[in-house]
Order: sequence, then C-alpha cells, then structure tokens
Amino acid sequence: MSNGFIDSLPPELINAILEKVPISDHQATVWSLMKANPRLPIRLSHLFQSIRITQPQQAILLYQHLRRHGPFQIDTNSDAEPHPISWIQDVLVECWTVDADVIINLLRLLPRLRTLSIWIGAHNFSPEHLEELFEKSIHGLLSLSIRFRPYVQRANYYQFLKGAYFDSLLFALAKWPAEDCCPVLSLVQDKFPEASQTFAQPIVFFRLDTCLSAFLHSGGWSSSLTAFQLRLPSRPVIRSMCGTPMAAGTGSFQTNLAPPNLEFLDLSTCAVLDSEIDTVLAHFSNMKHLILDGCPILRGDLREGDWNSLGKRCALVGSKRAKEREKMLKAWTEARSQAVQSAGLQNNQIRPQKQKRGRKGLATSTLSLRKPRSEPSYSLPPGTLTSQHAPDPELAAKVRVIPGPPTLKSLSFTISGSVQPEKLDAVRSEFEAGWAEGIAVLGVTRARLRTSAFNGHIRAMRITLIGAEESEQWDDGLDGLEDVDPEDESFLGKVDDGSNPLLAMLDAPVLCFAGYDEGHMHSKHCGHLVAERLMGAQPI
Repeated sequence: MSNGFIDSLPPELINAILEKVPISDHQATVWSLMKANPRLPIRLSHLFQSIRITQPQQAILLYQHLRRHGPFQIDTNSDAEPHPISWIQDVLVECWTVDADVIINLLRLLPRLRTLSIWIGAHNFSPEHLEELFEKSIHGLLSLSIRFRPYVQRANYYQFLKGAYFDSLLFALAKWPAEDCCPVLSLVQDKFPEASQTFAQPIVFFRLDTCLSAFLHSGGWSSSLTAFQLRLPSRPVIRSMCGTPMAAGTGSFQTNLAPPNLEFLDLSTCAVLDSEIDTVLAHFSNMKHLILDGCPILRGDLREGDWNSLGKRCALVGSKRAKEREKMLKAWTEARSQAVQSAGLQNNQIRPQKQKRGRKGLATSTLSLRKPRSEPSYSLPPGTLTSQHAPDPELAAKVRVIPGPPTLKSLSFTISGSVQPEKLDAVRSEFEAGWAEGIAVLGVTRARLRTSAFNGHIRAMRITLIGAEESEQWDDGLDGLEDVDPEDESFLGKVDDGSNPLLAMLDAPVLCFAGYDEGHMHSKHCGHLVAERLMGAQPI
C-alpha cells in the first residue's frame, strides 16, 4: 500500500481503523505511522489514548509531562485547549521495577481510565501500596489486571516474617460500590521458577478462605463481575470460591450470599481436580467458558469412560445445583423450627418457687459459686425475626427445584501426556457421548417433575439470579426461587415422551487442548480466544 493511497484516506476512516488496534499495540502502531508519514491526519489524542510503560523512567517522564499541563477539570469549556490527561483511557504498566509511588501519583491524575494493567515485582510494590492505590474506587473502569512475580534469587524470609501478603488488596476491592466495579478482572501469579530452588518462594495471598471468599461475595463485585481470571500456581481455590463466605473481620463491606454471575472463568495453574469441575459449574450457574490449563485434571493413566463421565457430569450440573438448593431449604426449615422452639422456651421459663415463710437457716447462703445453666442458642437465619411461627415441614418437603439446562460453551485444559494427538478426536467423541447421555437424563427428570407438579404432588420452582438481599421470600426460605407453571412446556418439556426442544438444541461444549502458549491449533470458539479478546494474550 503506497503512501499516496494512505494520504487519500479520509481522517475519519484512519481514526476509525486505529480504534480497532489492540490496546497493547495501539501506542506503538500510532507512533510508527506518524514517523512513516508525518502528513497523515492522525489525531494527537491517539498517542495518549493507550499508554504502555515498559521502563521505570517512562513513568517519571509521563508524570512530569502531565503535571506541567496543570490540573484537569472534567467540565472544561469546549473551546479551551485540549488536555492530555483527558485523552488517556488505558494504562499498561509492564515493568517489574517501576517505582510504586510514581505509578500511584500518576494514576490519581487520570479521571477517565477504562483499562488498567499493573505488573507487581518482588521489590517495587508492597501490599500497602496496592491498598493505598485501590482504597478509593476508580469510576468508569472496565478492565483491571494485576500480575504478580514475587520470586527472588536468594533466600529472603522478610515476607514471611513481616506477613507481607496481598490479602488486603482483595479486602480493599471488596469495599468498592457496585457502580464502580468493573466486569473484567485478572489476578495472575506467574509460575514458579523452573530452576530448582532450595528455599521456599514467596506467595501472593495467604488466607484465601477469608479474603477471596469475602471478595467474590461482596455486594459490588457479585453484581458486576462477569469475567474472572485467577491463576495461583498449585493453590487450591475451589473451596474459597464456592464455599460460604467466612467472616473477615477486617472490613466494613457487605457480603452477598449470591455468587457473581460469571460467564468466563480462568483458573489455570491452580490446584483444581477433575472432581471439582461440576462443583464450579453448579456454583456459577451462567458459566459459558471455563479454562483449566495446567491443572491436575485427568492426568496419568486414564481409565475407559473417564471422558464420558466428565461429559455427563457437565451436562447434569443443573441437577446438582437443584439438589443442593433443596438441601439448603431443608436445613433452613430445621434451623428455623429449632429457633422458634428455643424462643418459645425462653418466653415460657419456669417461674421461680415461692419462698417459704419463716426464719431461714443460718447455713443458707444467698450466693452461689456455680455457673448458671445456659439455654442452648441457635443462629437465626435472616428473616426469622419477622415471624414467630415455625415453618411447615410438609410444605417445604413438597418443594422441588427444577434442574436448569447447562450453559457451558467451551472447556479448555491441558491434556495428559499419555493421550496421543491422534486420539484427540476419539476423546471429543467420548465426551460428546457422555454429554448426550446427561442431556437425555436431564430431559426425563424435568418431564417427571412436570408431571408431578401438574398433578399437584409437588411445588415446582426454579433458581433465579436474584441476590439474597433482593429476595422477598426470606420468611419462607425460598429466597432466589420462583414458581414454575406446570403448563409451560417450553421450560419443562413434554409429558408424553420426555423430549424438550430446548435441551435438544444444546450442543456439547467445545474442547480445546491447545493452551495459551502451545503451538497447537485452537478449537473454534474456544475459551482461549475469548480470553484474548477480554484480557489479551497472557502465556502461562
């Protein structure tokens, strides 16, 4: 393409093309075009739109340049001179030795950030720096990425002795309001050095059961987060993500029992087992893409039927979720009944015996060193204070949760070395066969429940995405559930043959074994391509 042809392009078209350039390549592309053809009508704002810092000195020079232009006012008059601070929308700090204080001061100048990516080295950012940076929410942020490389060449136990872990980062993020929480979040710890070490390397997070659980179930992120990338090498994270949020005791944020409505989840390099895949899918009911590269899944000598079993379990996650919800309702009913009975016993305490008339004996003591007997106490679930009546166990026993259809579109993980590349097609066929079996079982189950509901034997309900704090049925223990019309054939299926048009259209998820940094071809519409679009290519 000649320079004359480029010169003939209208400025609107050139700027529209530059808007499509990836964030990581945007600044270099604009600078190269300006040097190759200075006469191109490229807006100067493109040079500042996406800032990529790869050297420590670049951050200092940029900060000094922006400070020379003075403070930026969002309501500046349109006739005033353009301000470079207003042009910056994306900041990528890709340097392990950049000064943390300079970055904090630089980011505080930028009011219109939409993408932020920071690399945290072993000696530049401390937990206090990140806590200070994210103490206040960043309004308008769409994507946040933090990459950690805390490894050292020589043994240094300073982090262990001081307790310098980044748990406070998650607690600081958990305090953000819902309107400022971004939909895309990436927390990545690089893999451990390949060279053999004779000492333990530092870790990023210490108490995952507390900080990660509290973060995911915080009110803001549980309603905003849709894509989450969490890579913590060899760390078990499923219990922290899918369990009940534990009391942190270190923040004033509000927790929400409803998990985030995640559609994309990347847990590569974490200690995730194949038996925990359906647990993740059952907990996050709207999951579409799950990436588990580098996890210990289906490794070693595989037995016949392992891939078939995995496909069937993935198809039946709705049944697993429905059974867990029914168990929660049963446990809630029992706890509520015990709480009401305990309250009744406390209100009807035995009156003290009337003292006998006459002179008391001299040996009778008015004091006692024995501890008074305490009545057993129960933890009342939310809503129990609004009613003093015990729930009807028979009514709760009639509730049946209709299992929902699976939403998974792609499943990606590193395959075992014992599986030859030429056998991948057979692996996919076995997985798809198990998926088809699970869909058939799901259709029969839904049709059977529809028949029982139509005859009045059960109360059919389904799980909704309403959070616990928004539900109006806490007093019945039916929070997050809604009734289903037995005559709704499009949802429950037909009674005669158990077929369901909705289930018939559910294809098996795409299996991809290429990984992020492998030379194999990716499967069409796999999760790696979605991750590259959301977060950029990040090799393991």
